[in-house]
Amino acid sequence: MTCQYDQESNDFTIAKVTPGSPAEAQGLKEGDVVTKINGAAPESEALVNELLKPGAEVKLMVTRGGAETELQIKVPEAGAAKPPENVTTKPPEPTLEEQFINEMVKSGMPRAKAEALAKTFKLNETPAPSNP
Repeated sequence: MTCQYDQESNDFTIAKVTPGSPAEAQGLKEGDVVTKINGAAPESEALVNELLKPGAEVKLMVTRGGAETELQIKVPEAGAAKPPENVTTKPPEPTLEEQFINEMVKSGMPRAKAEALAKTFKLNETPAPSNP
């Protein structure tokens, strides 16, 4: 089984389930989004790996096709089957300033000039609310 952790939403997605694996036998499916482990949102990749250590029995809240399902699973003991293969972290979305700089660099502008231009436009600041 392969998972991908999303830092922004504090959940992780089951990216791959090996046919015939304990994960498949216990009801996990590719595309499942795990929103809670033992009733709490997974707050970090390290916590996910800690809670899903070999031999652990956990309750997962899974969103599948828009509906939530609760699964009680037992992570296989080490050597019995593979635990999740490297829960990887989804990088956060780039800021408006980073997007601007990247686009300017792609178009041939030197990075230092693009960064200076971004500062001129104050792209890293939150705009003041407008009054109608």
